[in-house]
Amino acid sequence: MKHLKILTSVSTLVLTAAMATPAAAQYEDEIIVTATKRAESIQDVPVSVSAVNIETINALGVADFSELAIYLPNFEINNSTILPNLYVRGLGSGATHSIEQSVGRYVDEVYMGRGAMSIHGFFDVEAVEILRGPQGTLFGKNTVAGAMVVRTANPTDELEAGVNLTYGGYSTQG
Repeated sequence: MKHLKILTSVSTLVLTAAMATPAAAQYEDEIIVTATKRAESIQDVPVSVSAVNIETINALGVADFSELAIYLPNFEINNSTILPNLYVRGLGSGATHSIEQSVGRYVDEVYMGRGAMSIHGFFDVEAVEILRGPQGTLFGKNTVAGAMVVRTANPTDELEAGVNLTYGGYSTQG
């Protein structure tokens, strides 16, 4: 009976110590974002942000931003006949193409004024960040609803190539 109490006490202490290990210590990969114009951990950024890198994009099998929007919370792209409309948290400029958009689009820190300028394929994309809420302090105009920040990959000395194949018919795509 005495040994049972000691065994129970020791096993309880061991299990308690194992459960007290912080969850962050279990993950070695750290997500780095540039939401505040400098690279820092997504845990330290004081902005509501969703970020995906090219490995995640490839793993999801998406071919463009419209497909990626399905996996990003509070972000939507409506493709109209002329220009795509971006919405963050349900806010956007809608189909009014005569005014500036409410969601700012930046590719390598360059503002893209119209949707067609920024909605392109994932050629050399390194990461995509969606910043929710007004971003006028850091990004300036046209970020009332949020911002879509696209970072492209730096050039390398190696020859790289990729192929993206889609097919469709009868208004379906597969």
